[in-house]
Formats: sequence, structure tokens, C-alpha cells
Amino acid sequence: MDEFGPLNLMPHPGRQWAERSGKHKDHDREPRRRRRATYNRYGGVQHLFAALYLTKDKLYCHIKPVKKRTQFLEFCRYLRSLYPPQIRIALVCDNFSPHLTTKRCQRVGTWAAANNVEIAYTPTSSSWPNRIEAQFTALRYFTLDGTDHASHKEQGSMIRRSKAARNGRGIIWELPGFRTVDALASAILTAAAPKRLAVYDQRVQHALDTLGLPLTPAPGRYGRYIQLLDDLLHHGGAHANGWTARDIDTALYWTGRPTPTTSR
Repeated sequence: MDEFGPLNLMPHPGRQWAERSGKHKDHDREPRRRRRATYNRYGGVQHLFAALYLTKDKLYCHIKPVKKRTQFLEFCRYLRSLYPPQIRIALVCDNFSPHLTTKRCQRVGTWAAANNVEIAYTPTSSSWPNRIEAQFTALRYFTLDGTDHASHKEQGSMIRRSKAARNGRGIIWELPGFRTVDALASAILTAAAPKRLAVYDQRVQHALDTLGLPLTPAPGRYGRYIQLLDDLLHHGGAHANGWTARDIDTALYWTGRPTPTTSR
């Protein structure tokens, strides 16, 4: 575990799509809005406490206004509550002063001894062995770069959504379609709603069989299905004006629905 921050309310440089400037600039377009000044930052700063569970590759995060020993122990208590008391857990962290047990304050060591917790410290000036450091790089690159949040609530919401997306990816990582990229979308939908996806695939396959369009279950089926949708869209010509591949996908679903039977 470790802390990340401070989290400032300021424009963060990054990459994004934007209109071209210079000699290629569209003359009818207004100038780009310049980056706002941040001489006065009345919103203050916040700090992110994060921990990585290595076995399940799951990330836990709390946002605090300060990063002192009290907040560190609050986060440690939360991590301790995730596991039964009889299971001993180890927390790897650096030598930041709130993590340490000193002569003046022994709260960290006392709490760890009383709660079956081992705190392992990385060598001085060598925090890089801590596996959580790499997660902060991804957080900065994918979540904060290119943003300018108006409030800490908005910024915290973005960080929490990023954490949820990362942990959700770990849930479906074991699915074959996700690993081979053979059926990535199907793998995600299977994890979210397996029963609904099974019905969906059956209906689409039935519609393709009715139309005489082959789609075998060999590896690469989902990629061939996407190509088939593009081919149908292309051959539709004027009849498919305004249609998208998603529209054809939905049409195949409804075409393959079972014929209702009337009871006597």
C-alpha cells in the first residue's frame, strides 16, 4: 500500500483529440481556450490511500483530506476488515513517517500486534519494489492526464470509476474470450448477463442459418461475425441508408426469435 497525491484541482497536461492549429487551422474556427490560471487554489488538496491485493489483482482506494498517522490507521483498519481475524495479513509500505512506529507514537505497532497484521517496510529510498507504485502510473495516465476537474467530488468520482473499471476487468480476465480477444464483447456480456447472452447468440445464429449465411463455431467466430455485419451493411446499398452494424445485429436478433405457437 501507499499514498498518491496531492490531488490538486488544476489542469493536468495530457493527450486528446483537438482541432489542428497553425497553417492547417480552420479560419472559421474560434481560437482554442487557453489553459486556465491556477495562481489561487482555494479548493485545497486531497490524498489517495491505495492498496493492491496481489493474489486477486484487486485495488482498494480511499481519498482523505490529509495523510497522517490517523488516516493511515483508518485505511489499515479497513483493509483488516476485508479478511477474517484469524488470517494474518502483510502490508508492504515505504518508510514514510506516518507508517512508522516511533518512541513518541507507537500506535501503528500496537495496532498491528493486536490485529494479526505484519507491516513490511521497503528499504530506504527504494520504494520501487512496492507493487502499488505501478498502479499509480496507470492512474495518472488513464484517469488524471488531460483533465481539469472543478471539484474534489468530481475528481474523486473519476478515480473511483477508474478503480471499479480496473477491478471489473480482473473479474472477466479468466474468460477465454477475454484472453484470446476472440470474443471480447461476448466475454464481457457473459460475465454481466450470461443467460441473456445465451438467448441472444441462439437467436442470431438461427437468423443466419435461415438466411443461408455460414458462421461456424471455429476459433475467431466473433471476428467473423463482425465482418459479416460489415458485409451485410455494404451489400445493403440504398436500402441500408442510415443503418449501422448495430442495427443489423439487432435485426438479426429479432429475425431469429422463435415462432410463437398458438394453443388450442
